Amino acid sequence: MVLNGAEAAFDFGKKIGQLRKAGIISEHENQMLSKLTDAGSAAAHRAWIPKPEELTALIDGMEAFLYRTLVLKGAVDAINPPPKPKKSQGSSEN
Repeated sequence: MVLNGAEAAFDFGKKIGQLRKAGIISEHENQMLSKLTDAGSAAAHRAWIPKPEELTALIDGMEAFLYRTLVLKGAVDAINPPPKPKKSQGSSEN
């Protein structure tokens, strides 16, 4: 989250809020990341053990967020297509 602009000192909830406010994540992603954070807290602090299919969904959700905001963004940002050629003065296009 910090790599996407969230403050390192903030807790996960505030970091998610920062990313939402900045438009880096959608409302749907905001809800998903909040659920992931809640699941992590429950596992770490309340000995919650997710079912295998829940764990798969949690991992898939986190991977999707990381892929979209880090991997894909970096790949797209690295693309530099050439600019459109300027029209010559005497030519007319249909």
